[in-house]
Amino acid sequence: MNTNMVGYIHIGEIIVLIGYGLIFLGVGVLARKYPETISGISTMSKEKRDKLNLKKIGAFVSKWLNVSATVVFLAILIPKPDLRWQVACLVPVFLILLASAYLIKYKNTRFKKEE
Repeated sequence: MNTNMVGYIHIGEIIVLIGYGLIFLGVGVLARKYPETISGISTMSKEKRDKLNLKKIGAFVSKWLNVSATVVFLAILIPKPDLRWQVACLVPVFLILLASAYLIKYKNTRFKKEE
């Protein structure tokens, strides 16, 4: 059976993609619940960390991880196998890099703790 047929998806691919998406969802829940463990924030000094709204940062990162998981789940519907895997692997990485850049740029303004 030709596995490169358009529209054909193997059950193993579905299981891997669902597992991959669930990892993004799980990390999103952890980021929302424990925002102090997010890279860059965990290495900050306590004084700088106390000036940030960690709850808002955790929610922001969690939303982007949930969007990444949604992209992975929707990639299952792409009929071409090569395109399916490119979307499932590259788009979530791009989204996470975009969210990281936004967080770095606006960390001291938008995500500052309101007094």
